[in-house]
Amino acid sequence: MKRVNSQYVRDRSPVVFRLVALAAAIVSVLLFSDESKADNLPIKQRLSVELIPSESMLKGKVELLFDKWEDGPVEIGLAEHARVRNLLIQGEKGRHGFTDGILSVPKPAGGMENTTVEFEYEAVFDDPAPSMPANMDNPGFGVAGTIGDQGVFLLSGSGWYPRVLEASCSYYLEIKAPQGMIAVTAGKYLGSESGEEHTISRWEIEKAPEGLALSAAQYEVRRQKAGDIDVMTFFLPQSQDLAQSYLDASERYIQDYSKLFGPYPFEKFAVVENFFPTGYGFPSYTLLGTRVLRLPFIVYTSLGHEIAHCWWGNGVLPDYSQGNWSEGLTSYVADYLFKERESAEEAREHRLQWLRNYAALVRDPDDFPVAKFTSRIDPVTKAVGYDKAAMFFHMLRKKVGDDIFWQGLREMYRDFLFETASWKDFENVYERLAGEPLDDFFAQWILRKGGPTLALANISSERSGRTVKVKGAILQEAPFYDMDVDILLETDSSRLIKTVPARGRKTVFEFSAEGAPVLLQADPGVDIFRRLYKSEIPPTVNSLKSSQSTVAVIGGDGSKKLRSAAIFLMRSLGIGRFEVVDEKDMEANNVSDADILWVGLPSNLARFANVPETARLAQESFRLDGVAYDGPNDVFFGVFPRPGTEDSVSGIYLPLSEKAVDTAIRKITHYGKYSYLAFSDGQNRNKGTWRVEKSPLIHRFEQQ
Repeated sequence: MKRVNSQYVRDRSPVVFRLVALAAAIVSVLLFSDESKADNLPIKQRLSVELIPSESMLKGKVELLFDKWEDGPVEIGLAEHARVRNLLIQGEKGRHGFTDGILSVPKPAGGMENTTVEFEYEAVFDDPAPSMPANMDNPGFGVAGTIGDQGVFLLSGSGWYPRVLEASCSYYLEIKAPQGMIAVTAGKYLGSESGEEHTISRWEIEKAPEGLALSAAQYEVRRQKAGDIDVMTFFLPQSQDLAQSYLDASERYIQDYSKLFGPYPFEKFAVVENFFPTGYGFPSYTLLGTRVLRLPFIVYTSLGHEIAHCWWGNGVLPDYSQGNWSEGLTSYVADYLFKERESAEEAREHRLQWLRNYAALVRDPDDFPVAKFTSRIDPVTKAVGYDKAAMFFHMLRKKVGDDIFWQGLREMYRDFLFETASWKDFENVYERLAGEPLDDFFAQWILRKGGPTLALANISSERSGRTVKVKGAILQEAPFYDMDVDILLETDSSRLIKTVPARGRKTVFEFSAEGAPVLLQADPGVDIFRRLYKSEIPPTVNSLKSSQSTVAVIGGDGSKKLRSAAIFLMRSLGIGRFEVVDEKDMEANNVSDADILWVGLPSNLARFANVPETARLAQESFRLDGVAYDGPNDVFFGVFPRPGTEDSVSGIYLPLSEKAVDTAIRKITHYGKYSYLAFSDGQNRNKGTWRVEKSPLIHRFEQQ
């Protein structure tokens, strides 16, 4: 079964796209530098790599010993800009061709078994790596490979090492780098040796994932045990104060997930520091930029997400031709499960946030089925491939029950470890365990784009003594979905939930309960993926990120620093089309239908008369949730409905002094689900979402 590692699809550089089709059929070469170890592996291959940062150069020397050579040429993937020389077959100069990143080696006459192919190669990897990027919606920034004095970052798709098509391999690597520069990849760390000028790092991988990334820098290595698993950190010297917290958390996650899914599938798990702000999950390690490592919440959230990928995405591999399920599942069993363990209310709020993300970010022309998701490249793909897919797994769990849901994941892991699995494979497993067909359930949520739009209608109540009979209907807009909808009826003395099978345009229901009716609510637990109504969506940072037309208005005297901040803020929010105007020129520009982002306070505060009561803005201060902020390093950011418009929003970035302008501006984009933010000295002090009171799924009875 051909496999595709998630690295190939996540990588988003031109080089990677050229190699994706090849990568779908490639398993990486064995890499050896030790004769005795090579003899124990199915295909004996040796590779030594030298990294030369001063030239952005990689040099490699490889020897491949094929136990059996089938008919036809062997094809080996390598960076298309590499230079190949001194190719030998059985010690003799061999014929070969190298075109578009494919090294083709004809089968030697009479050579069928124990055939040796040797060659040398070199290539330059110098993709520009961002140091302070404005936007991180694409986590790779288009970087496939870069070698420099700060560090080395080489994705599998960059072609930094030879990859033999249709080979089943393990790995042994030897990487030579300048003194003190330790190299990291998947598998088992065999240690490093340093001389006066160079350091040599050695790695072995018995279970071969499809594709190796490589990082190298002046790392200090720390490790501890999680059972039999090595837990490691490869951090730069200035980050060693973080190492122990990452080691302890990694150990806890591995132990927890092993109980939930099955034994951890790799030899080690390492947290590796990168010199630019990435957030990658590779087989057996995660690669986090220095700025990311220092975010206080990462060890409690994103770290667990990346470790869960060792089971889902790098252990069981997605069949990308049928859609990448791994991000949705990992979001559910990591990010969401953390909230569920905190409280039922935290879990409900997390599910509601998935729906809000989708509603705020995904416009119909940009929507697509979950089955078409391969990787995150922008907020829209994240809302579908992470949030909607995670909500699907929640609905699946509700449908089959907890016991079957977790048993199904354990069976998927057991049966598909290091093999590809598709959405259909999940369907087959859960059909067998649940004893009922699930093809329609999977089809409507995975193969169709969008989601249902629900509303309550025709609500009536009739009392007889202390008993009340409530009637109503669930309405759907086309296209219709089949789903089970919980209906909550609250009276002054009881609380009753009934599950109604909603089918087609209209489904009627009826309740009998004790007491006077107070409230009727459909889907009170937020257990169904659906399109929210505008009244259910508070304006948030995501509302601006999905904006189709935005005007940044420079408040007050329109200082140059505020203008520069406005341009940077627009780019960091991923807003492709925007204008920047001064407040005095606002009326001359047609901004009637646009979303507005104020940078600096407008002269006329009446423009923000619709700000909720929990926030109050003034020239040199603001109040938020009853707390006053009036220091020169304080910053407010908020998003509100724009007065006089139906769909537009109005936001404001308000630093209380010119020196505070840049202190929080890079962080706004990371708070997409929030309506308001307060910062002091660049640190977030308060955040929240405006309260929503109205919904077509809620009916409040008039009290008599």
